[in-house]
Amino acid sequence: MTRRIPSFVAIASLVLAGCNQSAAPPGGVAGANCNPNQCQLKVKVANNCASPSDVTIEPDTMPVSRQFHQVKMHWDIETTGFKFAQEPDGITFTTAPLPPANEFHDANATASNTKYNLTNANTATTQTDYKYNVKLLRADGTACAVKDPFIRNGAP
Repeated sequence: MTRRIPSFVAIASLVLAGCNQSAAPPGGVAGANCNPNQCQLKVKVANNCASPSDVTIEPDTMPVSRQFHQVKMHWDIETTGFKFAQEPDGITFTTAPLPPANEFHDANATASNTKYNLTNANTATTQTDYKYNVKLLRADGTACAVKDPFIRNGAP
């Protein structure tokens, strides 16, 4: 009986630790992808983009340091045969918490809509995750499934 008590305590500790984790979105890698002037995000498409899982945004959560302001966000599609929906629909914010007015501005698509840019004012003083929608089109103009990654403003 005494051998089971330490095992039970260890398992209970792991279960409680798992319950204590926040429901925050997965983390991203800011160091190589984001600096005070710009953040780079790679967009890759698999299959025929019929499912959101066919679209990959790297990183899935882009942390932007609270010290960075008016950062140029750049999304680049690395898979041929796909393009962003015309601005302002290529990247949209529709899920709470919605960003403040003008938090994300000056959207534009370039290079035959394979690149999408906007400016992130990053006014958050505390870490705030903004879910956004990435809307892509196939070469024939039909819509792909919508992908919904995060931008984490006010990151440490």
